[in-house]
Amino acid sequence: MRTIGANTKVPVNVDGRLVFGEGVDSIFGILSDIATKLDGDPTGLGDDLTRLDAKVVGIKNGLSTVGARTNQLERMRQAADDAVLNVSKTLSDVEDIDLPQTITELQLQQTAYQAALAAGARVVQPSLIDFLR
Repeated sequence: MRTIGANTKVPVNVDGRLVFGEGVDSIFGILSDIATKLDGDPTGLGDDLTRLDAKVVGIKNGLSTVGARTNQLERMRQAADDAVLNVSKTLSDVEDIDLPQTITELQLQQTAYQAALAAGARVVQPSLIDFLR
């Protein structure tokens, strides 16, 4: 099981025994029987081909399980990509500035600061006696 999202886990494996079968009834055993009968007695292939068709259905079921999990992972990846895009857009909206407006406000604040400094310097003109105290 792998965690792919909040409270979402997906199995990453499929039981090979369910897909391919076990022992003589596995797809590999059936293919081995078919190969043996092709060399020796091809008349008995009908039964093996029926068994092979049944195993093909099992493989298709395994493939559909894997496909469904792949679709789920793709949807989760798309949702994560969308969330990253939304967060980036929100961050951009917060951090981006209107440059001309910001420069104008800065210049106004700088002018006000310099005027306050000049006014303060005129009011508090220290004399030599104030400096010596």
